[in-house]
Amino acid sequence: GAALATLIARILEMTLILLTVYAGKTPLACHVRELFGYSKEFLIQFARTSAPVICNEFMWGLGTTIYSMAYGRMGDEAVAAITIATTIQDLAVVLFQGLSAATAVILGNELGAGKLKRAENYARYLLILQFFLTIVAAVFVVGIRWKVIGLYQPGISDAVAEATSACLIVFALFMPFKMFNYVNIVGVLRSGGDTVMCLFIDTSGVWFIGIPLAFLGALVLKFPIHIVYAMVLLEEVYKAIIGFIRYRQKKASRKSKILFAFCGWLFFYLSVAIQTPILIPLTLHPSIASYFFSTNSALFSVVLSLPMKTSKAPFSLSTRSFSVRKRSSSSVILKMTSVSSPG
Repeated sequence: GAALATLIARILEMTLILLTVYAGKTPLACHVRELFGYSKEFLIQFARTSAPVICNEFMWGLGTTIYSMAYGRMGDEAVAAITIATTIQDLAVVLFQGLSAATAVILGNELGAGKLKRAENYARYLLILQFFLTIVAAVFVVGIRWKVIGLYQPGISDAVAEATSACLIVFALFMPFKMFNYVNIVGVLRSGGDTVMCLFIDTSGVWFIGIPLAFLGALVLKFPIHIVYAMVLLEEVYKAIIGFIRYRQKKASRKSKILFAFCGWLFFYLSVAIQTPILIPLTLHPSIASYFFSTNSALFSVVLSLPMKTSKAPFSLSTRSFSVRKRSSSSVILKMTSVSSPG
């Protein structure tokens, strides 16, 4: 039932998008034959910019799946509590997902027009807006938690309800960091083409910090679910610090690239050193063994992907232009400037 509902929702979503594009006669409206025939230069630039984003989302999604493995070994009550808490916190998260998407559109539009100073000012305003919205959303989550938890009762025990409430309080405390990361990484840095550094920040936070701490708290220290959840959310603090430094840089020098690469290799060796004594005794279980090998292969991928030549980010553009044909009475060729990826 849920799978069928999701499929129907996605079909409806696609239909509405196509109607908007073609009924509104936007520049994206085109014949099927016009979807092919892109130049080699355009495809290379597109792959260079989008590949780190695709890798980023894949590694982040895999990492969140690994979190579920850790929670699943804490018992049914812990799984129920974190599942309900995640559902409730999504009521607030969806606001910032929209804000991050809007940020990417606004800044991308200004950057594409070459208005770099205005884009920089807009980025600052949007990050300030995110902070105030975070305070409101955190109060909202804490305020409604028992009302929403009550909807699950009497289907859940009092212990699950208390654990869910504790997880939501932990989430509210970490919201300033988590929501800053949404807007900064997805909205600001990516819109400026800094996709490789976004890959490094996001993936290193999940695989270097979040996952090792999840297994450490759940399987070794045997902490309750809300404490383990707090340990996992420490990755958001790390990402906020590195992301803010990157945002303030605005220009990535060779020295800073070397520093980030050094930190990547350092984190890799520390991660292996920490995980080995903890996870090797547990690798008799296939899923734990899979985690151990996949996490360290992910670390190699991240540190090897770090660019080592000078580039500008996040508020800089390349001047490469690519022609995109639009169907019209005068067969106009529209020039669209792409945002360059560092490195």
